[in-house]
Amino acid sequence: MTKPPKTVLELPLPDRGLLALRAAVEKVIEEHAREALPLYTWRDGKVVAVPAKDLLEGNGNKKQPRSVNRAHRPARRSTRHKSR
Repeated sequence: MTKPPKTVLELPLPDRGLLALRAAVEKVIEEHAREALPLYTWRDGKVVAVPAKDLLEGNGNKKQPRSVNRAHRPARRSTRHKSR
């Protein structure tokens, strides 16, 4: 597992949160690989099973992950009804 830098407490809170999230995902992938369980992800409009072993080897994610940015998210539709 990837170790955080020694100066992790000096990093801004969002950066620390991102490091924690990445560590958690890495741990889940390792656990699924150890138990031979697939991980499920959304690709090309469909849910697909990806063997965790492939993700450990770096073969499971052909596309580069997108950064978490509002520009990449689809627009939300309003759930309010328009009054007539």
